[in-house]
Amino acid sequence: MNMSTFCEKLLSAFVLGLFSLSVLAAELPDWWPEDLTVPSTATLTKVDEAKEKGLPEVEFSVPVAGTTAEALIDASATELEGKGWTIDQRRQRSTSDSVTATRRDIDKRVIVTAWKPGTIFNKQKDAFRLEVKVYRSVP
Repeated sequence: MNMSTFCEKLLSAFVLGLFSLSVLAAELPDWWPEDLTVPSTATLTKVDEAKEKGLPEVEFSVPVAGTTAEALIDASATELEGKGWTIDQRRQRSTSDSVTATRRDIDKRVIVTAWKPGTIFNKQKDAFRLEVKVYRSVP
């Protein structure tokens, strides 16, 4: 095999690997509320079904450029309210900002938390960790 063919095969394997990872990462679980959206700059990083420990959650990484934790949660709260969710609680802490909302007609409750960069709960320096916990039924 010549060097050109080897490089083509290596590049092809690399691209296919990234493509597969992207396709898997783009899929939200079936219990995700359809009217719950995240910022367009968010990248899905984790889906935890929480079969053994309780609340299922989905995590995203959101670049810090042009936003704050407060702005992310303000936007989430406004959007949720506009789609019929009831805002139950809003919390601001030194490491995070969060909103809890309920929609009884679909029997769901969500907690959306923006963890600030460079903290004990978010080691990333250039992105917020946006954590969305979804109760499958309202407690």
